[in-house]
Amino acid sequence: MKQNPIEVIFFDLGRVLVDFDLHRIAERLSLASSGRARLDSKTLFERVFGPEQGLSNDFNAGRISPETFYFRIAEEFDLSLPFDSFARIWAEIFTENREVTRMIEELAGHFRLFLLSNTDPIHFKYIVKTFPVLRLFESWILSYEVGVCKPDEKIYQTALSYAGVSAGRAVYIDDVEEYIRAAEKLGIRGIHFTSAESLKKDLTALLPFRFRP
Repeated sequence: MKQNPIEVIFFDLGRVLVDFDLHRIAERLSLASSGRARLDSKTLFERVFGPEQGLSNDFNAGRISPETFYFRIAEEFDLSLPFDSFARIWAEIFTENREVTRMIEELAGHFRLFLLSNTDPIHFKYIVKTFPVLRLFESWILSYEVGVCKPDEKIYQTALSYAGVSAGRAVYIDDVEEYIRAAEKLGIRGIHFTSAESLKKDLTALLPFRFRP
């Protein structure tokens, strides 16, 4: 059976458009904590970013504000640095994937582009300010605004609603296979991102579009 043509492309953010290093946060927070409460960066990383009980989970899902998150972290690890310093440590971990940016610049104007990301307001404020490619997206569907994180079905349904498109006319690009499978359950076509080169090949095979050499 012939598939519907793609109208909308949903892009993940982290490790697709931008690379990042969460361990850098843990290392810098460890150095900023007091001697009596100081944890090694590996232990601190697990307590902040652990998939089940990590302190960042509520922040990504929009259940707490940046200020509340900061106070929780400061209390947990006995930090004395002010909020602005904490925000810089938290945010300054990203680098642009220029090859993907160039693809987005070519796709813009031919397809409707949307961002679909698990993120928090401190990270996203920094990313929008730092990487102009974000302005090429028609809209941003962000976990902390929707109130749930991928792979929850609600965030994909919200994305389709924002775009006003049926699942069969959309494709979703992510580096996490679990998140791709969740989108595919709703009928969205998925592309597992492993590199810019492989993404270009996958999009060329799927879309009536040819990238510049």
